[in-house]
Formats: sequence, C-alpha cells, structure tokens
Amino acid sequence: MSFHLACLGTPARRALSMPNLRAFLLVGGMFATGLSWEVLRMTPQNPAPLTGPGAVVQGGMITVQVNTGDAWITVSTGPASSDQTLPVPKSGSVTFPVPQVPPGTVVQVAVGKGLQQHFLLIEVVAPGP
Repeated sequence: MSFHLACLGTPARRALSMPNLRAFLLVGGMFATGLSWEVLRMTPQNPAPLTGPGAVVQGGMITVQVNTGDAWITVSTGPASSDQTLPVPKSGSVTFPVPQVPPGTVVQVAVGKGLQQHFLLIEVVAPGP
C-alpha cells in the first residue's frame, strides 16, 4: 500500500508554502528540488518495533512481537540486577512467564541499544476472585 499526492504543474515554492504539503514532505523524509512534481509518493511507516500487552495477570505468560530483527530482548522489573536477557527466534515472537512481582509492578521489555532502543511497559495485575 502506498499514498500518492499529485502536484501537477505546481511550482516548488508555492507547493512548499502549503502547510499540509510541507508536513507531508517532512513526515515522508523527502526533499524536492525541481520546479514541479508529477507525483509525490510516500510509503507507509514500518510496524511498531515492539508490541505486546499493556497488562498481564500474575502467574501468566507474556508474549511480545519484535519487529526490529534484534536477536535479544531485555526484561526488567526494577534494579539493573534483575534484568533478564532472552533470545528472539526468527519468528520474532517471544513468550516468557510473568516475573514473580507484586501487583502494580511494571515490567519493562526493551529491544535494541542506544538511540535505537525501544521499550514496552507492561503492568502486572492481580488475578480476579
């Protein structure tokens, strides 16, 4: 799927003065150098780098989907000493048990390093009655 915006015969200076088009150019990461465009094409963004549930029940399982191609995820519930590193299979889907923590604790799942690091925060909730 792709999105198209036609600016037939529109001079570059005038097109760049249009707020919606200027935002479109910035989002698409494109820069126009000609006097006019025939068709400006923008491809959709990639899927989220790390997806999973927002909350899990104590004693349950957590499944996250890694879409970055990284080989490892880091699971943390607090101090750095509690970090757990898990391998990511080729499918990108990682399932692991909910850490033994009290309800209300937030489990942080991270993938990547440095500026390319992405986080997913998952709250642990108590099981129902």
